[in-house]
Amino acid sequence: MTISDDEGIIAVICRIYYLCGGSVKCHMPREAVTRRLLPYNGKEARKYLGKAVNQGYLYEERHEKGRRSYGLTKKGLRKAREACREE
Repeated sequence: MTISDDEGIIAVICRIYYLCGGSVKCHMPREAVTRRLLPYNGKEARKYLGKAVNQGYLYEERHEKGRRSYGLTKKGLRKAREACREE
């Protein structure tokens, strides 16, 4: 099963959007995001997190001991609202 980069990035953005309740002030640890992306393993999820940061949809906040957390930017919030409609 091949998944395009755009689908993976949208899956990451939607996951953070739902976990944070649509707020740009919330950020989630990398482990919490990758654990909840079921069709992807951890390595693929980290790849898509990095690509979303590079495209400006997410911001990355570094913590002590090398831990990282991610949150939505305003651009990411707009993308999430149009791509992640609640069903």
